[in-house]
Amino acid sequence: MATPTSKEQVVDLLKCSLLSMTPLTDVFLLNKPFNEKAEPFSVSDFDIGDLKADQGHVVKLKVVLRKSRNTILFALGEQDFVDLILSFLTFPLGGVEHMLDGKSCMGSIDNLYKNILDLDCNTYLTSRHLKDKLVKSQLAHQFKLHNQILPIDEVPTSNYSCFSSCDSNGKFSAYLTASTNYRECYREIYAPLSYLEPQSSSTGEAHSKCGGKGFVKRPSLYMVTDDLVITPSTSVYATSLLIDQKIPFYDLEERVVNIGIKEGLSLLKASLTSSSALTNGLHQFLKPVNESIAV
Repeated sequence: MATPTSKEQVVDLLKCSLLSMTPLTDVFLLNKPFNEKAEPFSVSDFDIGDLKADQGHVVKLKVVLRKSRNTILFALGEQDFVDLILSFLTFPLGGVEHMLDGKSCMGSIDNLYKNILDLDCNTYLTSRHLKDKLVKSQLAHQFKLHNQILPIDEVPTSNYSCFSSCDSNGKFSAYLTASTNYRECYREIYAPLSYLEPQSSSTGEAHSKCGGKGFVKRPSLYMVTDDLVITPSTSVYATSLLIDQKIPFYDLEERVVNIGIKEGLSLLKASLTSSSALTNGLHQFLKPVNESIAV
């Protein structure tokens, strides 16, 4: 049966693919763009496997628990933690699936990823390189952090030069080129160009090969709520949160956590599928305040 497809239906199909295991039925037969009966996730759904905790670059974090509900109310962290949270917005789906080994819990996207992995690239795809781009998608250039915790790389840079020349009539011309084949001539000049760090373009700082500086200004302390709302860490914001949710001080308990690769992947996975990302992603890694958390 042929069905005309509108732009709105394509967008709805994308939304449903992130939530539902039957996106085609939901969109084209039931005309239901959202999976209204999504099954709740269990704690085991956020498991990352056998990765060792506290590995690689580690970010220290303090969290405040609501004891009566055993949930994380908010976390207090510096720039590294906020940069990690914000970097989630830069990850391509293929890169997320690769990091989570096809177990992101994002509806049918997991099935799509595993299907592409099993396809014979010589028979069904134009090249092996294209297949890698789909299942091992990289960050856009200049979006990798210099202290990136999660195992994802950025697209390699293209080296550009500014070519300028002056002909015998004194006419000047200039253009950008990626070519490395040029000849030395007193009338021609090739000037290699370097990329500026996007977050510090006003100062003209060069972008480092090991990654960018980050997204937020330093130094500062931030408060991140369970549903990943980021605000400056002040007593006003914290008190307002407690008042709005009618939480007494005696119901609070402070814990600490080190976020390495395993904890970061768990937080990423929880943020994709849950409105309680901190609780579902980090609760199993929490430690008492008085326990040493060496980096």
